[in-house]
Amino acid sequence: MKSLLVAALMLSSLSSLAQSFVHQESGKLLTVDKLGFIYDLDITVDPGSIKNKGKNWFKTKDAITTISADGLMAVQTGVVLPRSIKATGGSWLIGNRSELVIVASSGAVTVVTEPLMNDVRVLNSGANWLVIRAKDRSIHMVTIDTNNGRHYSISAQALQAGPLALNVNMLRNWGGNWLADSNGILYVVRADGGIMSKRELGIFLAMHSKGGNFFVDIRNRTQVIMDNGYVVLPYLPMTYGTLVKTGSQVAWNTQNDFFTFAETHAPSDADAYSNSAGMERLMRSLIKQPVNVQIDMRSLAE
Repeated sequence: MKSLLVAALMLSSLSSLAQSFVHQESGKLLTVDKLGFIYDLDITVDPGSIKNKGKNWFKTKDAITTISADGLMAVQTGVVLPRSIKATGGSWLIGNRSELVIVASSGAVTVVTEPLMNDVRVLNSGANWLVIRAKDRSIHMVTIDTNNGRHYSISAQALQAGPLALNVNMLRNWGGNWLADSNGILYVVRADGGIMSKRELGIFLAMHSKGGNFFVDIRNRTQVIMDNGYVVLPYLPMTYGTLVKTGSQVAWNTQNDFFTFAETHAPSDADAYSNSAGMERLMRSLIKQPVNVQIDMRSLAE
């Protein structure tokens, strides 16, 4: 398995949603933590007040509100945001004056001036990565370390010539923390911003549906991409069926059954990747069908 931390080099569904929160037309907002548990914090936010939103944040006229990895919400005060937003993604925003805003998994917001973002065009993007064309027409891949708010960049030429052999000009499918090229090779972007090739898993040329950290391949296997780079085939809930609407960590099937997806393992399963009993527990915990919270996909505020 080839692995490359970018820092070392430089130092479908029918409809999709972007966020790890569920917002309904009534204004009711539910959050999803990294283990896939959903929370009703008795919070209402007028959908009309939201100007921009990503995976773990939304921006109103005067403030940015973030959702942390444990599902808690906080209005971030003291953060000077760009006056004008040029582009947005899962854990990032780009301002019109080269500002790059990163929302870490803790909910902390970092604002830096990044010369690459000067008059940039975003070509493709996920929750923690983006492919950009810079002002000088050069193409780069930028990855986000959502653990601490750092970012890394590498030129398209260096990325293709390196051990990953990733050609960002030939992307065919992508989600929040994964992408697949036109040859069907799967790549994963870890939470620390590192990129991994999953060439050993085979070819993924077509997908029935896709979400932020999961997709359903041509063989109807649901692949869940963990934030540490592992790709796991989990056990499916009995009512799983065919997914028709997906988000970063949520999905609905044709019967409007609602599911959530974990992005990481529980602390007690830290040894799951080297322990068969732990892996068994992990595979049973990655996809959840909440019992007390069922959300009609027709009620969502888009």
